[in-house]
Amino acid sequence: MFHICRVRRYVRAMRIAIVGAGALGRAYGVRLALGGEDVRFVVRPARAHNPEPMIIEQVNGDKERSVLDHPQLVTEIPADSDVVIVTVHHDQLVNTDTPADGSSVATLLARAPNVPIITLTPLFPKHVARIEAASKKTILPGMPGITGYIDDRGVLRYWVPKSAMTFFDRRGGHTSVEELAKRLTRLHVPTQLENDVQSLNAATTIAFFPFTAALGIAGSVDGVLANKELILAVIEAAKECEVLAKKVGRVASWAVLLSRFIGPFTLKPGVALARRIAPEAVRFVEVHFGPKLAGQHVLIGASIVELGKEHSLPMTELSRLLAMRAA
Repeated sequence: MFHICRVRRYVRAMRIAIVGAGALGRAYGVRLALGGEDVRFVVRPARAHNPEPMIIEQVNGDKERSVLDHPQLVTEIPADSDVVIVTVHHDQLVNTDTPADGSSVATLLARAPNVPIITLTPLFPKHVARIEAASKKTILPGMPGITGYIDDRGVLRYWVPKSAMTFFDRRGGHTSVEELAKRLTRLHVPTQLENDVQSLNAATTIAFFPFTAALGIAGSVDGVLANKELILAVIEAAKECEVLAKKVGRVASWAVLLSRFIGPFTLKPGVALARRIAPEAVRFVEVHFGPKLAGQHVLIGASIVELGKEHSLPMTELSRLLAMRAA
């Protein structure tokens, strides 16, 4: 194990609040903190009193192991923050109801300072509008370029794929967002500003959704492969979602490439190949997209069906796939 030392800077460290300390929050937060930035992780009160070291291990590239010995855990978004990054699950963010302890994400954002708020959570336009209405803040959609999962040791295992860049919406022309993108890029997390990240994120989420929904239904890759009816439902739903995705926006290249290798005769050989050359990637897919995201799958699936109706697409096959969960 080795520790990355803080980098000496001749410019002020950015004060970055990261809402959520799960896989995505840790991946970005630890790299930024060890790169010299002032990172505060906004967590629930029950977690704030247990600031254990955060350990992250990069699976690809430099295969770096990094340790943030003393993460700063807070329960509110600090008033001196320069920028806020939201990394919680879709259902946690979209649920704008305020619980008794006042700890909903929308409530946290409502109490936040008036600085750019970037969400790396997949959202559709109606969700962004709902969160903005509840928080009285402008939300800048983002799209993560890092994927990862927390293993049985409590260590984050993550990838920074060359084919998946982190995107921030350039709307508003915020200099702090531009500066954050530059600093992430210097830390080997390529990041750039795009004009319409929201449509890119929504289209990619729609195109990829049938595959993630299948994992939630079957519980594992092997469960999907063993269920011929489920495989056929996924393939047909994917065709529908591809049509809708093209109406919504541009689909990320990695999602387009993946869909080309999914079919009744290519799925099993493809999984076998993946297990041979990248076994941990299969494990990641199961952990990240499996049953633990059941609530997110339900909400996103319903939103896609509703969006399809708005575009005069009934989404019959996707509805049939979603019904398999209820069964």
